[in-house]
Amino acid sequence: ISYAIRLSNPGTGDLDGVKLQAEFDKGLEHEKTDKLNVRGKYDLSMAVPGLKAGEVRDEQILLTPRQAGPLSLTVKALGGGLESSAASLVNVQKPNVTLRVEGTKKNFVGRPAEWKIYVKNDSEAEHTGVVVRDRLPAELRYVLSNRGGNHVSGEVTWNLGTMKAGEEVVLE
Repeated sequence: ISYAIRLSNPGTGDLDGVKLQAEFDKGLEHEKTDKLNVRGKYDLSMAVPGLKAGEVRDEQILLTPRQAGPLSLTVKALGGGLESSAASLVNVQKPNVTLRVEGTKKNFVGRPAEWKIYVKNDSEAEHTGVVVRDRLPAELRYVLSNRGGNHVSGEVTWNLGTMKAGEEVVLE
């Protein structure tokens, strides 16, 4: 999760020595923090370049969710004797896409064989960038597939894009 921290200096003088202090739940992870504070949260402190008078700038904090549920981030900006804070709450959901394959168990040489792949988004959030790949057994020859399935070198690939929560797609 990339958090944008908007810093602004509406005053007429420059702010030097600006510091960001972040505190976030232990379900979130940052590459530079690994010790919990007394409140059971992580602390992160960053010095950022000062702000010129009238300047507005975004700083980024990148956190990786490691568990599902509501997770919070609180950030304080300190500089020139001034302090401002903001908080954010994100509800992290665990991705859950299931696949089920149905088809003939036996087939005769020279006759078509059909399989269906059921792809379902079983989570409460939509998923983007969903791609399904199915390698065909060497004994089979590709004939056709639905939903824009693309056959290359014995593998069929379907680019499903975004799947809404609860959506199921049948690939053939």
